[in-house]
Amino acid sequence: MIETLYPINSLFVYRIIFMAELITGEAIFCIKLNRKKHFIIKLIISILLCFLFALAFPIPTANAFYSMFMFFCFFAFTYFVSLFLFDADWRMLLFSLICGYTTEHIAYELYSSLNSFFIAGDLKPGGIYDYNSLKLFSNGLDITFYLVSFINVYWLMYACFARRIQRNQVFDKNDNGKIILIGILFIVIDIILNSAVSYYTEIHYERIYVGIIALINVLLCVFGIL
Repeated sequence: MIETLYPINSLFVYRIIFMAELITGEAIFCIKLNRKKHFIIKLIISILLCFLFALAFPIPTANAFYSMFMFFCFFAFTYFVSLFLFDADWRMLLFSLICGYTTEHIAYELYSSLNSFFIAGDLKPGGIYDYNSLKLFSNGLDITFYLVSFINVYWLMYACFARRIQRNQVFDKNDNGKIILIGILFIVIDIILNSAVSYYTEIHYERIYVGIIALINVLLCVFGIL
């Protein structure tokens, strides 16, 4: 039973990596938000809880739509944890965390695009979503693309967007509908669209197709944040 719910494969390890990516992206946009008392202690507890949640989340199937559900649960968990950490309006928190998730998504899609265009071969390489092996990366170039994508995207998102958030900034009360709409839009882009592409590539993998879709996804996310 344990082996069925927690198979040792790339996705098993990637849950932890993804949570680290997500927390880092969200931290970039939350850095100026007002913090609650005993913030450092609460932060340590919160980070541990996030990683424990990721580790405890079962992966009984390789189905892309189950992965979509899993990543949504990860995001929802970090949102509830953020309420424990920050003394900020719920809309501002939601907006900041959505931007953080989108930052992670932009970096991942850029990495996926570089992988598809420059790593030769028309067979699906497996990698960090692979349910059948424990090999996270194909080769050194694959690792390089991963590091270049995430380091540069996170830095650029902070430099261009996150640092513009002002301390004590809040949304107008009349914007409740807008923030909910933004949330739904980015959940569609960040999670559902990506899962649909992942599902298609499980059936019929075309690296140029995947690369182009990944670039389109990056553009959608950037325009959305703009």
